[in-house]
Amino acid sequence: MMRVDGRIRFIIIPMIIVTLTSLLGIWVHGKVEENRIKSNQMYETAIPADDKETYDYVLDTQQGIFYTHSDFTAIKPVTFPRIGGEYMKVVAEEEHYEMRTRTVSYVDSEGNTKTKTETYWEWVYYGSKTKQVDKVKVHDHIYDFNKFTGFDGKYITTKYLSSDVRITYYGVPKKLHLTFLADASENGLQSVRGKDSAINVSYTAYDKFVESKLSKGILSTTLIVIGWIALTIGLIYGYFYIENN
Repeated sequence: MMRVDGRIRFIIIPMIIVTLTSLLGIWVHGKVEENRIKSNQMYETAIPADDKETYDYVLDTQQGIFYTHSDFTAIKPVTFPRIGGEYMKVVAEEEHYEMRTRTVSYVDSEGNTKTKTETYWEWVYYGSKTKQVDKVKVHDHIYDFNKFTGFDGKYITTKYLSSDVRITYYGVPKKLHLTFLADASENGLQSVRGKDSAINVSYTAYDKFVESKLSKGILSTTLIVIGWIALTIGLIYGYFYIENN
């Protein structure tokens, strides 16, 4: 009789696990799909506002979600004395060339595994300094630089203060042509995620920007499905493992 009960339990418990995880998975997948569809609609129905006149109109009349391509121009560009030039943002990273030790394993001539301490040299990060502009101009409007995010700093140069101290510089040019999606609301220009978030800029054309966003949404949904299947299999395997041990 006990053998029959055990066999029934081995069938019923996995069925319960599959049922519960499936129901929960369907709910989670539905929420993810709902958010993905809303996001896709936002990208696909955004109002184009590439020229200054349209941009001004969209802001003045609070048209909602829109996108634009525009020059970003730094107001009072910044730099570091050692490199010159003018930048929207520049970062100086300091590194020191220092000796380190590590323990390594090796096999001697008699086949015995032993350890020894060896020394090596490497560049060690010692901190950084950042300078950035306070304001940028977009379609002849002046905004706080921190209102935007996503600027890509490029390598500028490396300066050696001595044989074992160097500073590497990365900078954002003082003028860029960028794309961004934003919300023209009663609060003025703001992120589609709300007034407390920064507006993300893109270096690609809007169609490429949307394409990447849509593909990421599909990938996220696929990964969630795969992850949920793996979770279900893991729970069933865990149950059988506990039962057999």
